[in-house]
Amino acid sequence: MPVWHSSIALARDTEPSPKRMRRLALRHLEGVGDATSGQWEEWTGRAFHLRRRLAAKEQQIVGPAIDCRNTEEAIVRLRAARLLLPPAGWTLALEEIQSLAS
Repeated sequence: MPVWHSSIALARDTEPSPKRMRRLALRHLEGVGDATSGQWEEWTGRAFHLRRRLAAKEQQIVGPAIDCRNTEEAIVRLRAARLLLPPAGWTLALEEIQSLAS
């Protein structure tokens, strides 16, 4: 099932604050999704991840979830998102696609 996902990580020299990072993640997902249908929170020690299921109306627009990893569609999507990603994000995404292909 598709979810909204917000990840908050601070600069390496910044002391992480899980409470502050949780507030930021919640703010980023304000007004989207349906927390009552499912919401998952994860603190990794450096980053806070918040995942929330889509609201019923959002799900109707998106349609059923598909796994397009290791497909041509994944590469097309990555190319489309490249301009929106910082260089490190592009590199990580490319490594992920390549690791799935091998």
